[in-house]
Order: sequence, then C-alpha cells, then structure tokens
Amino acid sequence: VGVGDISAKPVVEMSGVEIAYRGKKVLSNINLQLQPESRTILVGDNGSGKTTLLSLLLGDHPLSYAFPASKLSLFGAARRDRINATANLNARIGHFSPELFNAFPRRSLEAGGLSVADAIASGFANIFTPRPWGEQQLRRVHGLLAHFADLLRNSSPSGSCRGKSDVDTLARTAFRDLSTGSQAVVLFLRAIVHSPTLLVLAEPFRG
Repeated sequence: VGVGDISAKPVVEMSGVEIAYRGKKVLSNINLQLQPESRTILVGDNGSGKTTLLSLLLGDHPLSYAFPASKLSLFGAARRDRINATANLNARIGHFSPELFNAFPRRSLEAGGLSVADAIASGFANIFTPRPWGEQQLRRVHGLLAHFADLLRNSSPSGSCRGKSDVDTLARTAFRDLSTGSQAVVLFLRAIVHSPTLLVLAEPFRG
C-alpha cells in the first residue's frame, strides 16, 4: 500500500531467504524490500509462514543470526552485527501480536502489576516490568492516552473506569482491569510509544 521512499535505503531486505524444519520448507525463496514510509499487508492461510516471516523482520527467529546481510538485512546490516543488538532493534521496532498479548502480565497493582501508563511506557525498553520513566517519556504516554481515552474510559468489565475523563486517573488504572479489547488498544500504544522506524502488527484487530 504505497511504495514509500524508494530513494532511501530499505529498512528490511530479504533475498532468496529459505527456512526449513526437518527438511520441510516453511519459507522458500523470499524476496522482500520494505522502504521507509511504506506500508505492507501480509496475507496468507494458517501455516503459510506469516509468523515465521514476521519473526525474521523482528530479529526474533534463531536462524536470523545465520543469514549474512546479503540474505537478510535489517536497517542495513546483518542481524548478528553489533548495530542490530537486541536493545538497538527494540529501540527501532514496534510490535504487537496475539502472542505478545497473551504473554503480557496481568497482575494487580498491589502485586506489582502494571498500570495503564506503565504498560504503554514498557514499550520504550520492550520489557514487561515497571520501572521509573523520564518526564519526556511520561509526556509521550499521556499524550497518547489523551488521544485514545475515549476508547478506554468505559472499557473495564467491573465498571471501574466508567466515566473517567481524567487522563492521569486512567494512566494509574491497573492494566488488568481493562476489557480485552481495551488491553489490545493499550498494547498497540505500547508498540508506537517510542515512534519506531519499523512497526509490525500481527492480527491487530483481533478482539
């Protein structure tokens, strides 16, 4: 959907990528270029290799380290290059998927769980635990919440968020108290909070 900036260096390049498990090919001769500012929609049947392909884009697949830059290039370098250390990729990539949604912790605040603000801010470091955040980071979180608050206010199954117009109050609400759909919205905000260069959304409309 739009080719993006074709004069710029691709964010991702794949050339003849193949992956097989026990002799069975999951990906065969994949050639792909993702230019800055482009949007690409990946469609296929269950088991067609979409998740495997996305794991290569994210640098999560164990075999991504085996490919030279001529086969798989992330931000102009091979996955194993120092420039693509996991922390650096986390700073450049935003990600949402059903697997992340299912794995994200849901504990009460009293038990060390995440507030809505903490859940969104965790995208800055791609972590699942609370930590102190800087003033600029918190401004970014609250700015996103201000844009999306209407989708989140009346979302709690228990009604605890009903009628809340104060973004600060919403930010302090326990992530686990939101409805399933609103938790997905929060995790989408987590994926974009750090303004990533590459945004990977797997089944983002589920729920």
